Parts: sequence; C-alpha cells; structure tokens
Amino acid sequence: MWNKLVASCFAVASTVSLSAQTVEFIEPRNVQNVQGAEFSTYSAGGQYYVLHKKYRMMAPIMYDMQLDVYDANRKPVGSNPIDKVLEQGDANIPEGFFALKDKLIMCKSEFSKSSGSKMSYIYAYPFDATGRRQKKTLLSSFAAESAFNAGNFGVNTSPDGTKLVVFNELPYEKDGMERCTVTLFDDQFKQIWKKDFTFPYESAKAPKNEVYVNNAGTVFILKRIAVKKEHDKFSVFTFTDGGKNVVEKKIELENGFTISTWKHLFTPAGDLHIAGFYYMNKKVGINVETPDGTFLLKITGNGELSASKSVKIRSANTKITQLLSTEDGGYIIVGETVNERSTPKPGAQFEYNYEYSTGISHIIKMGSEGAMQWNYELNRNLRSSNDAARFFGIFAWTKGSDVNIFFTDELTNHDNKRQFVEFGTRWINLFQTIGPDGKMKSETLITDPRIGGKKGEYIFLPVTGSVYKDNKLFMLASRGLELVGATVSY
Repeated sequence: MWNKLVASCFAVASTVSLSAQTVEFIEPRNVQNVQGAEFSTYSAGGQYYVLHKKYRMMAPIMYDMQLDVYDANRKPVGSNPIDKVLEQGDANIPEGFFALKDKLIMCKSEFSKSSGSKMSYIYAYPFDATGRRQKKTLLSSFAAESAFNAGNFGVNTSPDGTKLVVFNELPYEKDGMERCTVTLFDDQFKQIWKKDFTFPYESAKAPKNEVYVNNAGTVFILKRIAVKKEHDKFSVFTFTDGGKNVVEKKIELENGFTISTWKHLFTPAGDLHIAGFYYMNKKVGINVETPDGTFLLKITGNGELSASKSVKIRSANTKITQLLSTEDGGYIIVGETVNERSTPKPGAQFEYNYEYSTGISHIIKMGSEGAMQWNYELNRNLRSSNDAARFFGIFAWTKGSDVNIFFTDELTNHDNKRQFVEFGTRWINLFQTIGPDGKMKSETLITDPRIGGKKGEYIFLPVTGSVYKDNKLFMLASRGLELVGATVSY
C-alpha cells in the first residue's frame, strides 16, 4: 500500500512530513563483526543489550555472536564477541538469553560423562556491565542415556526479572509417561522450589512445551500434545503454591485448531495472556505459515483459562513479531511476512546464499476478549540477500489510543509529469501513526541521516527498536557493517 512513495512531489500528493522528528546519533560507532546476523534486544539492570547471532554450519560452536551494551541513557558501554572460541569446560548448546533484574544471562546445556555418569546439565552465564561473559553457575541436571536421548531444557524469566524458571524434559521412556522437573530460582540463582511432575500423556521423543513464570512465581506450561491419527491438542498447566498444586486446562477451539506462532505478555495481576496466529484442518507442519486467523488465551494465576479466535487472516508466511496491550484492555498483534529462499554456494559444501522478500504485513487490533476490530495492512515489496532480512522488520508501540509503527520501505522517484524515473534504488525509513479506527493518521519520512557531515546513508534496524524517556525511540542504524545507536524524537 505504501511502498511506492512520491519522493519529488511531497507538497502536492503526499501525507509525508519532513519535520515531525529529529534524529540524534550516538557516538562512537561499532562494527558488526557477525555478518548476516539476526538481532535480538533485551533490557536488564537499567541497561539495553543488542545481540547479533548467526548460525554456523559444520563448526565447533553453533553460533557466531556479538553483544552490544548501552546504558540507561542509551550511550554505548561495550561490544563483545561471545563464544568465538570455546573455553575448557564450556557447555555447548545455547538455550537462549534471558533478562534478570540486575543482569543479562545466557543459558547453555551439555551432555557429559565427565562425572562418571551420563548426565545432562544446564548452566547460566551472567554478563557484567560491559557485556563480558562471566563464570557459569549450574542450575539443573538429570541422568540421561546418551547425547541423542538426553531430554531437553526450557528457561524463562518473570517480567520484573526476580524469578528464573528451568524446565527439564526428562528423556523418552518407551511405554512410559512423559516426565519433567520444574525448578524456580530467584535472580541470584537461589532455588525457591522444585517439582517432579508426570504429565498424563505418553512419553514422546520430541515433546513440545513452552514455560513461563510471573512475578509471584506461578509457573505456566503451554503444552502441545501429539495425538495419533488426529490433530494435535493443546493444554496449559499451571503450577501454584510453590509447585504443590498443578492445574491442567485444555484449549477448546473446535476440532483441528493448531497454534502457528504466538507471543505472550503478563497483566499487572500476573495473568498470562498468549496471542498469535492459528491454522485449521491441516496436517501438522503443512502450511503453518499461512494462518486462518488470530487467537487469544487468557490464563489466570490460579489456572483458569478462556480461549477465543477470529477468522480473518489468509496471508502466506505471516508470523507474529510483537504483542502489545492497549489502554482499553485490548491487544495489538504485529504480523510480518518474510519469504526466504536458499541456494547452495558453488564449490562450498554446506554453505548457502539466502534471499529474502517481504509481502503483506499486518497491524491487528483485538478487543479484550479476542475479537478482531481492525486489520491494518502494509504491502511492502522489499528484497535482500545474505543479511538475515535485518532491514525488513516493523517496530510498533502504543501511545494513548494510537499505534505507532516504524519500518523500512522502498523509495520510488517520479518526474514532474508523474512518470516513474527510478524504482527501488534505495531504502528509506517511515514512521506511521494509526488511529483507534484502524486508519492511518499521519506518516513521516525519516530524512537521510548523516553523521558529522560525512557521506553515507544510514538505514535503521527496526527489530532493535525500544521506546524510552520522553517520546524517544532508540534503535540501531547501519551503513554496511558499521553500526551506530540513534534516538528519534517524535
């Protein structure tokens, strides 16, 4: 819808404003040493972290990673490589990065026979104020037969960063029931409680469980239940009273309902809300990226569950990237469509070139009970290669009853006869405000940002976005492999 902008005729035919924002760049510049990386952002201990990560094929380590750290005023503190070379005694399987109250941690797991027994372990590696990795702390372990039958781990933290939950999926047992261990820690890795639990379902070699914890220490597990010759089922298990009480609530949304992608948030009361896209009447794994609509789950702190869905979405390759709450008790779902195609590199075994393209992305408003109220669509026709589609993202945030979105698009020039003279020669950044009726109120073009008068156009990375302090938006901007933090006042 908005990917063809009239760059030379703003005053005549465009709603684009050139003066509604200011851009402030933060020195010094950093270099992205992990080329083609994907970006993730975290906030912990008053600081802001940007993780660069790229999967490695046929290498001693699974990922190349770099961690950039900014202080409370978004000034750069440090930039550090992670796991470039494994140190002796390192765990070897990254389970993720998680924000605690005063620090960011990385969790890694390993299968080991060094103790004389075959065991699976999970460790926490804290980072200091400059982003340097510190010594590991053992969180949990259990006996395992082999590296290929060693169970699995799930980790998550509470919104306030005071709780850390570790979920152990114990190894598969033929003709047995699925077993797990749930352990809750405080932000200093002190154990609060531990629960051994047996699910009322047969043991599976690859069970699918997602674990969450609220500020009060209530643990929730969203479970996908494999059913022979039928569509998979879903349940939510809630662990309360120090793990002593466990409540299962089945998700009933008609036969064939299957969750595709989702995000979660907690209410101030500690209730877990999960929303995203679902599909119907398909075999598991087929056309998962083409949802039928949106769904909403609301789970209270004592395990009561309500579920609803809305059937209005049929865009291919749409995945949820953000879930926001609104001041009227509703929700905003940001769904993005990015298509990926890989081709083998000539003469390079196990190496590929990756091409990315966008399609229709959605900003969806749902009411407090999950009914869709409007669906704002962005039709962007961007293409890139070997960069993890890092410029394609949308960053959204709410302000009162409005939704603001920041995204990258394609610039098209016209001559004074309104004939195309240039197609997609460079990318630009746009800032739109969507009103409570689901219609665009305004659109702002972020003018070409320059640093110190030097040549070079910087493109923002929306996936690194963060709203903070007095209507300021913070995110990284990039020119090739050069990165710089920047704030946009709006």
